[in-house]
Amino acid sequence: MSDLLIYGEIGWEVQADQVVRDITDADGDLTIRVNSPGGDVYQGLAIMNALRAHDGVVTAVVEGLAASAASFIAVGGADRVIVRPTAEIMIHEAMSFVGGNADEMQKAITDLDRISANLASIYAEKAGGDPGEWRDQMKAETWFSAQEAVDAGLADAVEDGRKQDAEKRPAALGRSPVLASFRYAGRRAAPAPTVNSPAGRKEERMSALADLARETGLDENTIRAALAREVKNEELKVTNVVDLTYPEDIDVVPTGQVTVEPEGEVPEGVTFELTESPEEWDAEVDETTGTLTVTAPSSVDPGDSADFTVAVSGGDEPLELSVTVTVKAASDEGSEEPSEPNPEPDRVTLDRDTFNELQRAAALGAEAYNKAQEAERVAEVDQWIKDGRINVALRSKAIKEMHRDPEAARKNFGSNPKNTIPVREIGHGQDREDTETAAHASLRDRAARANLFPKPRL
Repeated sequence: MSDLLIYGEIGWEVQADQVVRDITDADGDLTIRVNSPGGDVYQGLAIMNALRAHDGVVTAVVEGLAASAASFIAVGGADRVIVRPTAEIMIHEAMSFVGGNADEMQKAITDLDRISANLASIYAEKAGGDPGEWRDQMKAETWFSAQEAVDAGLADAVEDGRKQDAEKRPAALGRSPVLASFRYAGRRAAPAPTVNSPAGRKEERMSALADLARETGLDENTIRAALAREVKNEELKVTNVVDLTYPEDIDVVPTGQVTVEPEGEVPEGVTFELTESPEEWDAEVDETTGTLTVTAPSSVDPGDSADFTVAVSGGDEPLELSVTVTVKAASDEGSEEPSEPNPEPDRVTLDRDTFNELQRAAALGAEAYNKAQEAERVAEVDQWIKDGRINVALRSKAIKEMHRDPEAARKNFGSNPKNTIPVREIGHGQDREDTETAAHASLRDRAARANLFPKPRL
């Protein structure tokens, strides 16, 4: 966090161009420490607008006096305004020293009126209320003590700065021409503000803590710390009684779903856990609301029942709630359809015979699929032989390998280049390769005859 000093008269000791450069160069949050009687209004507005454009959080600390232009720099440029307990804020109408003829004087009056109205809107934006009422306060040259500034809404807090080393504190202001131009020498010489909050909003802004601080003469932080110690030393006991039950006579049809809500108000902080649920039943409980959702399996019969136990924790004493769900037939007279608050679109309910038939059909389909796979693997091995990738004598071995591990078989046998084993006659000798070629021809002849004269089927 960077610190920036605005100490002295603005436009003289404090130059806007240098301050704006310092603000622009600062990274992150920024604290401006103010002790100034004000000065040039336009240089003050430039500094205020540079603070508003800063990316980080801007905190203004009024350490001595924030008067005139310094007041709207702090009030209008900072996100948070802190006033030291003995510091003061002063607001007044714009002032000017002019000379010239009547036209020049009238122009100066118009300019000053416009500037003052603009400054009144800055105070109203921070503290609330109507700018016209703030204009009245400016005309009266109103001085605010630290707490009065907070009460009026110009500042956010009164905080003591004694944790700061005395050697590091900037020197106080001396008497300056700007200070000499004010109607009053300070808050001690000035009357109290006529209103501490514009438009009668004092009651809205004043808190019990602020009232207590005013009555005791202590600052709010001291009172807040004392109250915190008292509360910490008190023994506080919080009770959290859980009085819940689940309804009785819960029915569900086979494969149906039912939702059971707890009866009674669920206190804050309690949690629910399903501790007992029968096998084959699908059940879950919402840990914050206690809603129990139960789905019956298909194997149950009407009249069967299932018991569920839900543990409740977080109250003064642990609690266990029981739920009994009874299976009913879907065709029972007067029975209601099972409740399905969240039906799954891919779930259907079937009778037992239909389900068994579908299982048998699935088994036959799987068997046919396996046979088709086996036939395809055998055909792939025969194609290897036809391409001359393996010898016909290896056919049985390659088929077994294909059934066991197709990828390994393709790597060991099918990856050979074509014509690795010649399938055409080479020369006229009676060597072994000729014998194998003749065997290939015999196999092809037999296959051709089998295709031409297929065996009759029954």
